Amino acid sequence: MKYKLSVCIIAKNEEKMLGDCIDSLSSCADEIIVVDTGSSDKTIEIAKSKGAKVFFFEWNDSFADARNYALSQATGDFILSIDADERLLNPDSLISTLDNSIDIIGGWLVEVISNVSTNQNSLHSYSSNLLRLFRNSNDIRYEGIIHEQVLNSIARKKLKVINSPVKFSHLGYDISPEEMKKKELRNLHLLNKYIENNPNDIYHLVQRAKTYQALGELLQAEKDFVLALSLGNPNDPMRTRALNYGALNAYRLNNFSLAETRALESLEIIDIQEFAHFIIAEMHFDQKRFPLAYEHYKKMLFARENPSIEMRVAGDYLIPIEQLYYKLGRSLLFMDEIEKAGEFYRSGFMANPKDVNCLVGLAHIAYKIKNYSSARQLLETAKKIAPNFAEIDKFIYQVDVEERGIQSVAKNTMQ
Repeated sequence: MKYKLSVCIIAKNEEKMLGDCIDSLSSCADEIIVVDTGSSDKTIEIAKSKGAKVFFFEWNDSFADARNYALSQATGDFILSIDADERLLNPDSLISTLDNSIDIIGGWLVEVISNVSTNQNSLHSYSSNLLRLFRNSNDIRYEGIIHEQVLNSIARKKLKVINSPVKFSHLGYDISPEEMKKKELRNLHLLNKYIENNPNDIYHLVQRAKTYQALGELLQAEKDFVLALSLGNPNDPMRTRALNYGALNAYRLNNFSLAETRALESLEIIDIQEFAHFIIAEMHFDQKRFPLAYEHYKKMLFARENPSIEMRVAGDYLIPIEQLYYKLGRSLLFMDEIEKAGEFYRSGFMANPKDVNCLVGLAHIAYKIKNYSSARQLLETAKKIAPNFAEIDKFIYQVDVEERGIQSVAKNTMQ
C-alpha cells in the first residue's frame, strides 16, 4: 500500500543548516513542511527554493506548540520530525521501515548521532534514540514546552514504539562553549516559566535538573531530582531517567552512597541498560575496586549488544563504543590482565583510529612488556592526533629514560 511521508521542521535563522537538511530528505519525502518562528536571515527563501511548504508561527516560548502547528499542516500518513541541524543518513532504511509498518506500531525510534570534538583533538560519536518517526493522527501531538515529545500521546492510543535502523547525523553540538551556555540559559528560562505554573510536572523538573547539570549548578539540580523522585510513579519511564541522572548528579557531588542507591533502583526497573551500570562502574573505578568496575563495564557492553527497547524509550546513556572499550581495557590493566586489556584497547582503536586514549593504553601495554620502540611509536601517533596533550610528552620521556637505563645496564654487563 502506498503511503505519504510528511517531513516537519521548525526553524529560525537556519540559513547555514536548512538547505543540506532538506537535501538529505529529497529521495523519501512526499512533502516537507517548514514552520518559521521569526527568521531574519534567508531561511524562508532557502526553504522555498528547495520546494518546501513554508508556514509561519508566532513564537510563544513553546517548542511543542510550534511543532504541533507543523503537524497540523502535514497531509501525509506518517511524520518524520527533524531539525535543521540534522541530516537523514539512510533514506532507504526509512522507506523500508514504513514499507513494513503494521497498524499496532505508532512510532519508531531514530538513532541520532552527534560528533563531538574533544580537547585532545579526537572525534567521538555519541548516539541517542529519539522518537522522530510516527503516524500522522490528530491525537498524536507533542507535549512539553522544551525537550518536547510525542511518546505519551502514542501510549494513550495503546500503540507501540519500536526501534528502527533510521539514522540522523546531528551537527548541533559543534558550537563554542559560549554558544552552548547561551542555549542552556535559554532552556532554563523556558523551564522556569513552565514549572512556575506546573510545580509538580516530573518531566519538566527532570529536564530543568539536567539543564542545571549542564550549567554546573549541581546543588540546584539536586533539589529538582529530589522533588521529581518524590512525585514519581514507580511505573513511569520518566522515573528511570530521573534515577539515572539523579545518580549521576549525586556521583558528581561525591555522594557515592546516594548515587549507588539511585542507580540500583533504576536497575530494578530496567536491568538491561548502560546508564546505571556506567555510574556504578565509574564509582568502583574511582575507589580502585577494579574487578567490580570491570564487571559493570561488561554489563554496559552486554546492554549495547542486546539493547532494551524500554531503556531506549526511557533514554539510555550511550558513551562512544571506543570509550567503553578503553574503560574495559583500563580496568583490566590495573588488574594486571595485560593480554585481555590489549584486546579491548585494540577494539577501541579499530572503532576509532583517532582515539587517543586507546592508543595510549596500547602504549602502556607495550611499556609494561618492555617493548619500548612499540610504545614510543604508539605515543608518537597519539601525539600527532593530540599535539597539546602534555601527558603524552611525559610518557614518551618516561619510555626514553627506562630504555636508556636498560641499555646502560646491558652495556655495563657486557663490559
